[in-house]
Amino acid sequence: ERGKEGGFPRQEGAFKGGARCSGLAAGHKHLQPADVHTDIHIAQKKKSIRLAIKIGDQQKAERIFKELYDAGVVPEVCLCNLVINAYARKSDVVCAENWFMTMRGMGLTPNTASYNMIL
Repeated sequence: ERGKEGGFPRQEGAFKGGARCSGLAAGHKHLQPADVHTDIHIAQKKKSIRLAIKIGDQQKAERIFKELYDAGVVPEVCLCNLVINAYARKSDVVCAENWFMTMRGMGLTPNTASYNMIL
């Protein structure tokens, strides 16, 4: 069952007892393309996600991703791949697979890199 906490749908099950990673659930929110006026803000958020992952702070990256999602920004496959890859590099298969399924649930089509990261 999927619950909703603070406007950010989370997948239940693998995260009992204090989630160390989160996942977005599709169907709870209709995502719209970004507004022209917010392009700079969105670009800054995406850069912040990349930097958080670079320093190994996946939780910060997920928090910023959540902010974009809550704002109705359509995520990109490459942005999801960054999070998947970060968990895969840490051998956290559960979170990597969760993000892969989340990406698919959002209507995004995983690319070859997406599949390779979870193998």
